[in-house]
Amino acid sequence: MPPPDTLSPAAKAMLKTGIQGTPTAGGLTQYIEQLEERRRWQKKAGAKEPDQTVTELIALAEQRRAEKLIATHYYADGGPLNSVGQPMGNGLQIHVTRNGDEFGADFRSGHITFLNDGPETVSQTVTELNVEFVGLECVSRQEKMDEVFGVVSAVGPANSTQTTHAFPGNDNKLDMGPGLRIRSMNQKLYQGPVEDVVLMCSLIEHDDFADIEGTSKQIADKMVEVGGQVVGGLTGVPAESVTDETWFRDGAAFVVGFVMGDVFGAGDDPYGAQALKIPWTSVLPDGPPRQPPRTRADDGGRIPLWTHSVLLTGVDDNNDVGRYNFYFDCHLEEVHRKSSKSVV
Repeated sequence: MPPPDTLSPAAKAMLKTGIQGTPTAGGLTQYIEQLEERRRWQKKAGAKEPDQTVTELIALAEQRRAEKLIATHYYADGGPLNSVGQPMGNGLQIHVTRNGDEFGADFRSGHITFLNDGPETVSQTVTELNVEFVGLECVSRQEKMDEVFGVVSAVGPANSTQTTHAFPGNDNKLDMGPGLRIRSMNQKLYQGPVEDVVLMCSLIEHDDFADIEGTSKQIADKMVEVGGQVVGGLTGVPAESVTDETWFRDGAAFVVGFVMGDVFGAGDDPYGAQALKIPWTSVLPDGPPRQPPRTRADDGGRIPLWTHSVLLTGVDDNNDVGRYNFYFDCHLEEVHRKSSKSVV
């Protein structure tokens, strides 16, 4: 191998193209070692300045190696299911930047770094998105005392999360009337990486015959089925791109209508089911703004923390109109969770 200062322009060009054909991080490490050996030749030969081409090639090879190692770490930990969530930007490409001997990539819920002098990759989750069903308010009731039950569901398409919660649970119902207009729920629906989350809400005015627990279970099962049909087995940004709020709202309404038409004694009056999509872009960097506590003069109840609400309206056989607000709290929490992996 000739000393670096005697390399022809053609040889230097071959070095530039050679890095393109190095497929592995290990191969890039060997390539960097060869380049550094050339730079040592320069010093032995008395060169005052290192060959600029070699210096640039080392920096380029280190950048490519970091990109490969960070991507390998990300996908080995689940890719779109990783605790750091989707890559920032369009969510399809991991963008790696350099700061001294450290390379890093930012994700919606954290970052992954490669320490050039380690070497090891470090995955650090810094924030998690939390979505809770915090309360129900009777804005206007159908009867002197409404008896209601329902199901809420959250779909996190990017990491294939689906949860449902039947309230008040089991074979119980909520009495909503004078002095009972606000009920606290405090049910966590989603906890994980920052991503789009779609909420589905259903409410039913109970009669004396319907099986509350069985009906709630059927609605919950159908909501999960609807979420699965929309996402279609996708993850990441492709899954988020198909979570149309209208589709979910129509799907949720179909679910409730389908189940109620199939339940014995279902003289219950289902409210029009609704869906709400919370885009991840509305969550970062500080989370959605918290709203003032929800209180009423005719009820001592209180919903202290909430960010989003969904209004459901129902009309019974006597044309009595009922309206109920579902309240949700969407917020970020710092978790500072670290995991490291040696790549030597």
